[in-house]
Amino acid sequence: MGLGLSSCALAVHDLAKALAFYRDVCDAVFERIEATGAEVMQEPIDRPGGTRDCAFLDPSGNLLRFIQSR
Repeated sequence: MGLGLSSCALAVHDLAKALAFYRDVCDAVFERIEATGAEVMQEPIDRPGGTRDCAFLDPSGNLLRFIQSR
């Protein structure tokens, strides 16, 4: 798919429902995935505690969240 995810750390929150990927640049990942027409669940936002994240649904309905430490 060419989204540059090969070097990300993976955390499984609930395998049947959601996956979280920890990336260095949340906004760049968001732009690349959004450009494919993926269903956006949450645009990038800053969170308390110093993280920034965004979320999409995959074709099977699983939530994919991309998180950046700040």
